[in-house]
Amino acid sequence: MDKNITIKTEKLDDEDVKASTAEMKKPKSHRRKKLRRLAEETTQQTNNKHVSRCKRLLLFTALLTFTIALLMGHYYRQNNSNNQHILKEFLKTYRNQYTQIIHAKQNYCDQQQSLAQTELFERIKSYRIVNQDKTLQHIEMALRNESDLNAVALVGPVGVGKSLFMRAMIENFPWQENVRTYAWNTYARDEADKFHTLQKMIDQLSDCGQNLLVVEDLRPHDRDVVAWVNQRVQQSIANQQKRVIVFYVFSLNTMLPQPQFKESKMMVEILPDTNVIHFNAIGESELRDCIERELDLADLKLSSQHVDEIVATIDPFKSGCKNVIAKVLMFGITKTKDNL
Repeated sequence: MDKNITIKTEKLDDEDVKASTAEMKKPKSHRRKKLRRLAEETTQQTNNKHVSRCKRLLLFTALLTFTIALLMGHYYRQNNSNNQHILKEFLKTYRNQYTQIIHAKQNYCDQQQSLAQTELFERIKSYRIVNQDKTLQHIEMALRNESDLNAVALVGPVGVGKSLFMRAMIENFPWQENVRTYAWNTYARDEADKFHTLQKMIDQLSDCGQNLLVVEDLRPHDRDVVAWVNQRVQQSIANQQKRVIVFYVFSLNTMLPQPQFKESKMMVEILPDTNVIHFNAIGESELRDCIERELDLADLKLSSQHVDEIVATIDPFKSGCKNVIAKVLMFGITKTKDNL
């Protein structure tokens, strides 16, 4: 009996010890969890503060960048024209020095140089354009115009010297790289292609020196081309300072009946913003001068009989000197020491 009571008591004591031990262990685990939770909360708060600080820093950086962009935009908006002008002047000065070296000529890009001072017309006269002395004087006077656009229309029948003058002008123009020519009778699908080609030439006009644009093989019914080209050139000049000389070469059809011929001539009497200069028709005496000129150029000679025959077979009013060269080459003989 006593043994049983003792055993029970011992069992109860063991259970109390275990219970008390569990009770003692329970607060430690709770404390660990609490400490862990406090540590996590502290870390979270620290992270939140760091994220908040980063957000404020990013916001401040964004505001600062935006403010700087606004200030720079305002500055460049106020000074952009000055900066562009400085850059433009620098490039212009550099190019002027380069062209002076390449062409071995001072002030090569000077747009104010007068064509009359370059002895241009002295060289043109050496081409012996027949019966057009006064016409050349009128052209020289027209080119003294110091406007940025100087448009001149040459009007006359076939074979009176318009093409010869233009050849002399092109070959002796001081700024050879600025010469552009277009024959209006060039084959194209339609006139839109012709205007497109002319527009490309106008877009290529230079601000170094002066430009020469020649539109030839025009007929009186093509007179609207003049206004179109002049307008486009003026627009090009407005975008960038340039000096441009435009020659329009109109040929009159002398095969037309006289009333129609006069009517076609009247169509080109007045052209917008353009000096109209007429080339003189030639007669028999001028035709003989043409024959003599072609003989000298080809280094040939003709008997007086052959000269008379050529004159008799050419109508100077209808074809001028145009057919002379073919006749001279056909009948001319080479000069030798024996027949000089």
